[in-house]
Amino acid sequence: MLQLNGITKTGKIFSLQSDTSWKCAESYSRYYGGNFRYNEFAGEEIDGRNYRSDWNSITFNDDTWANAAKIAPLKNGTELILSSQMMEPSRIIKTVSATEIVPIKADNGDTIWRFDMGEQFVGTS
Repeated sequence: MLQLNGITKTGKIFSLQSDTSWKCAESYSRYYGGNFRYNEFAGEEIDGRNYRSDWNSITFNDDTWANAAKIAPLKNGTELILSSQMMEPSRIIKTVSATEIVPIKADNGDTIWRFDMGEQFVGTS
């Protein structure tokens, strides 16, 4: 469960606490660990099919989402720690259109797609 303590712009102190009535769902992105050193790559995989732009709207239907659950401490006896993001969040800074889109048959018969974006996307920020 979560407890967030904060102070508003007017100086009012508040505490926000979650419980098992809160809803949750798996994220559309997954972090792949790494040290961000030379030849040690890391990053995240983003599956846009699972992205919900309206998940935070008051009218969003969360019936398919599971209720939050309290988890046990880690095996080494310490509790999980919620910490702030250490990097700025990803943002759209440029729109790049594909120069070529090619269907490719996968071994299982599914069609996958290769997008040639006309430029390389490398590095970390």
